[in-house]
Amino acid sequence: MAPSVDSSTQARHEITQQDLINQAAAFSSRPGNQMNLSASNAASTSIPSIAEMMGNAINQVNETQMHAGNLGTRYTQGDPDIDLPEVMVAMQKSSVSFQAMSQVRNK
Repeated sequence: MAPSVDSSTQARHEITQQDLINQAAAFSSRPGNQMNLSASNAASTSIPSIAEMMGNAINQVNETQMHAGNLGTRYTQGDPDIDLPEVMVAMQKSSVSFQAMSQVRNK
């Protein structure tokens, strides 16, 4: 025998589902949440090659390392605007990005 569903429980589920539908409709109608299909179609037609993607990744890693080195140099020269935690975080980001790039290259 199938368990009976309480009508008040079923009504609560229906209200909840309707609330979710209304919230989703309100969210999608906001100006910043609409997709620009012409821009996404244009972007999908020019897929970068593996060489371009690796080149971009190498450039980003280089920029990260240059930024970390610059912060380290400025800190050691006594720049009052640079904090040690900021330097350490930048150096860790640089190290992690370089290690990730090396792992991708090795695969």
